[in-house]
Amino acid sequence: GSTACANPVTDGGYNDEAAHTCGLTAATSHADIGAVQFAPLGSYGGPTATAPPISSTQVVDRIPAASGLCPSTDQRGVTRPQVVACDVGAVELGATNTSITVTPAQPENGKPVTLQATVTSAVISPALPAPRGTVVFTVGSTPVCTATLNATGTGSCSITAHGTGTTVVTGKYTSTNGHHPSAASVTVHLVA
Repeated sequence: GSTACANPVTDGGYNDEAAHTCGLTAATSHADIGAVQFAPLGSYGGPTATAPPISSTQVVDRIPAASGLCPSTDQRGVTRPQVVACDVGAVELGATNTSITVTPAQPENGKPVTLQATVTSAVISPALPAPRGTVVFTVGSTPVCTATLNATGTGSCSITAHGTGTTVVTGKYTSTNGHHPSAASVTVHLVA
């Protein structure tokens, strides 16, 4: 319909909505938070279709595990919480670990460099597919390229090395299929 709630709701806390249509009253609930972004309804593991939150939204890690308002598993059977707190809704994002490699290990100024990321999930379960999404690479504080992960959680992109000396390369993972973000950095020495 045209509103989020057709009837008044009993607000037990940690509810979110885009507009003031449900009459949320708990101090931990948020009305008028704007559009919450979710992945399209689909198969993200488990027996039914779900729509996991995009990892940059306000619903991630909102419910304290000690609150008593966090079920032990999500709709798919994934253990809650995965990180420090539970996510709002039927889907708990899976914890991840990102690792990155730079090839060659000591890039030469003006030569091509391949940046590769591998993202693994802490959840070993058929309930949660391998991490998908993108990894944005930065050199220092400058974004240089974006890698899209394949079905095994690996992605790469190529750049041209600029300058000499030591710099830090960082890869930041953002999920499109129900995983927490993660990041990794490596220190690289560029040679002339």
